Amino acid sequence: MPPERLIVGPVTRYSTRNEIITPLDPIQALTTQIQFLTAVDYAQELLSARHHAPSPGSKKRAQRIAAHVRIACAYVDQARNGPPEVSFVPSYYAILNLIKVCILLGPSFQGLDANRWHGAHYDVAKKDSRGLTTEQVVIHPRGAIALYYETLSGRRLQKRRVLAIGDIYPFIGGVASEWEVATGRPLGTCALRFRVLEANRRKHLRIEVLRPRGRRDVKRNELPVVRTCSAVKGISNVFDSRTRFPDKVSDVELLRASLNPLWLYHPVAGLTIAPLYAGRLALFEELPLVVAFFHLSSVARYKPEFMEKLRESRFWPVVACMPADGLLRFLLLFWSYARQECIELKGF
Repeated sequence: MPPERLIVGPVTRYSTRNEIITPLDPIQALTTQIQFLTAVDYAQELLSARHHAPSPGSKKRAQRIAAHVRIACAYVDQARNGPPEVSFVPSYYAILNLIKVCILLGPSFQGLDANRWHGAHYDVAKKDSRGLTTEQVVIHPRGAIALYYETLSGRRLQKRRVLAIGDIYPFIGGVASEWEVATGRPLGTCALRFRVLEANRRKHLRIEVLRPRGRRDVKRNELPVVRTCSAVKGISNVFDSRTRFPDKVSDVELLRASLNPLWLYHPVAGLTIAPLYAGRLALFEELPLVVAFFHLSSVARYKPEFMEKLRESRFWPVVACMPADGLLRFLLLFWSYARQECIELKGF
């Protein structure tokens, strides 16, 4: 075999990919698929086959899943068919119910009853920000959002986190171009390219970071997606995994052993996408969407004056994309988690 090989195609969070070809509107296509979970026998089957849940108690979990999914799909329908000015509210409540479904599918499902509330706070009494970037949301260590974070990441939030909205949007792929225009700041994500290097019957992974426009050289601690690696001397934005594997190990096994799959984003245009984040709370792809919709729904409910201020600002194109692009992206990520496979939608 050649000493160096390029891995072709995107590397995704889940080991299998499923392409759904449909003539339907993407959100309609996804909600139609998601409604399979309203069938208790299907939800039970998914719990067992994809989430390895034990049979005792699975019917009760499936019944709860079905109830949350029905409500979530009703909220999606309301968001799409109601006035756009208030669409953020039903969109967020759709997402809230779906993150509870993820909790019910996961190992921490017994904690849901004690964590039904949002687990987030937006200070409506605080003076209005000058723009979107300096707004803040607090995430508490208890509540549905924290339990959802634990469900997907396996990590528990030990204390409250104050998140600036300006630190959230760079990680939302659906509003990428609008964010760059509005702020002039680089995105929080990058594309990755992988190569397999072989020598002396051992192999390891080489990771190339394809920088977004305007970003400086990437440092090792900005790549939560990589388990253990070192920068390649003399080459910017190239890293080698430290562990060497026998050459008989497959490329798939090599990738899974070298990467933290949770930090892989949904592929875009055939590219592998991952966040660049050096903070203590890394943001897997769903979390920025949850926080952004919580914030916008809070503004719509409690501070319509600030929503008007946003409407007249350069941030409105960013905000206006969220009810369509942001909601679509979350539904895609949710259904991928439920099915434990990378779901991709394509039209005829």
